[in-house]
Amino acid sequence: MPSKKPAAAKAKKAAKPVGRPNGYSARLAADICTLIAEHKTLREALKQPGMPSEATAYRWLAERHEFREMYARAREQGDELDAERMREIAFDLEIPPDQKRVMIDVLKWQMARRTPKKWGEKVQLADADGDKLPAPPPFYIMPVAPPARDK
Repeated sequence: MPSKKPAAAKAKKAAKPVGRPNGYSARLAADICTLIAEHKTLREALKQPGMPSEATAYRWLAERHEFREMYARAREQGDELDAERMREIAFDLEIPPDQKRVMIDVLKWQMARRTPKKWGEKVQLADADGDKLPAPPPFYIMPVAPPARDK
């Protein structure tokens, strides 16, 4: 006579997991980074169904090198799209000039904060007369020999 499993055991096995996923997968990481590259913030991307919590995503950024690299590339792609968006805004005749300036300033500010070397303001040092100052000399750390011990 075949043994019958209790109905509760079958239901438990067939039930889908409840809550947000917390296990890392390359597919889930790629989905998050795709949304970020398409102008979504990390918080907006994680609000989509099937996405992990913010705490989980930040833990992945801290612990997983491959996710950190994918995330950085997605941010760079998003910045490039923001640069194109600024050009579209500048040449859009339907947007009033004051609104254009505000929209472009917001995009520039965000880009300068995310990647200051590429999109930040260039700072040139000058003296009181306005003349450019030469670049400071490089800073070297000189090795120091340990003190001689008495024998």
